[in-house]
Amino acid sequence: MAISTDLQQLVLLNMPEPEQKDSGFLDVVGHQRRENTISNCFAYFLDEDQCPELSRLLVEALLDLIDKKYEAIGVKKELAITDWQVFREYQTENKKGRIDLVLQSVRGQSVVLIEAKVDHVLNNQLDDYWQTFPRIPVNRKAAIVLSNRPMSMNELGHPQFINITHKEWLMQAVQNGVPLGIPIKQQIYFTDFIENMKNISEDAELTEQVNFYFMHSKTIVKAIETRTAAEKFVMGQINLLASKLEFSTEGKGLEYQSIWDEAGKCPVYYTMLPSEILDENGLVRIILEINYPALKLRQECMDLIANDFATDEHREIATYGTKHFQHLLSTSFRLAPNEMAQLSERSHQAIIAYLQPAYDEIYKMLKKHGVHVI
Repeated sequence: MAISTDLQQLVLLNMPEPEQKDSGFLDVVGHQRRENTISNCFAYFLDEDQCPELSRLLVEALLDLIDKKYEAIGVKKELAITDWQVFREYQTENKKGRIDLVLQSVRGQSVVLIEAKVDHVLNNQLDDYWQTFPRIPVNRKAAIVLSNRPMSMNELGHPQFINITHKEWLMQAVQNGVPLGIPIKQQIYFTDFIENMKNISEDAELTEQVNFYFMHSKTIVKAIETRTAAEKFVMGQINLLASKLEFSTEGKGLEYQSIWDEAGKCPVYYTMLPSEILDENGLVRIILEINYPALKLRQECMDLIANDFATDEHREIATYGTKHFQHLLSTSFRLAPNEMAQLSERSHQAIIAYLQPAYDEIYKMLKKHGVHVI
């Protein structure tokens, strides 16, 4: 089948590189998008007792944005927040709701009400929030919907509320200058939190990469279908190889495929990495490895390989292992695009020439010790 012209043109386009996003502590615990967790983090960094330097930085950044946002709608605020307390889930005046975050300065007779959102639609009773702290003058009270994406005044639906995004607040703080001398633990927490909030904010932004997709969506869908066809081909070739060896395949999709003697329940087998073949310019790597119960003789197997199957230009001693498996030996080669039809045949030749002799010797040793069957 001929390749379509638009796919050929896609190859020539300058595709934007995806931005690498590091995992942080919120990713590790699976809370990177939880509103309560994010509000707790803001409360921690705003707490003068916990983080005096960071709390001042965040408060000053917030006040800068409050002045800017209210001025944009013709409102003048005169907040005096020189000392403050931070409250989470502050009960509203009518005791029917709770405000996510409240920043209150008793001495300055000022308060900031913050409703924090990440992914959810705004359906809170903002007027109940605004009526809380009725004795504080309007010009010393600010009310914010803190969101992942920018929101219009119509979306907010309340004339006293403004919208500030998580990213705006944190980037304003960074722009103002993170002070020196912050304890290293808090500095790590804060940096990690900023990256987390940037990541989830960018998920909702029309980035260069996303814009590229929408500009070329039909062609990219064809490219995805082409990739799927290539994946099926590689997996089919590995299955064909297993048939040639009279073995079976078992594995974790494109991550790895083990080729083993299922009938004999043998703990010695070959492993191939389909994703490498697809993504590493046709690199074909075949690994000889063992698993339980052969792991009882892990060291003996590794010594046998080191002593009898010294490395050469076609094979390499492999030492990676876990409590579940152990690599022993590998062989690798590359196939050019026009050689991919030979994947199963070339792999079969490589196994017979470079790995099967080691396979046979390992199997003999395991059988001698009675650990040759799973």
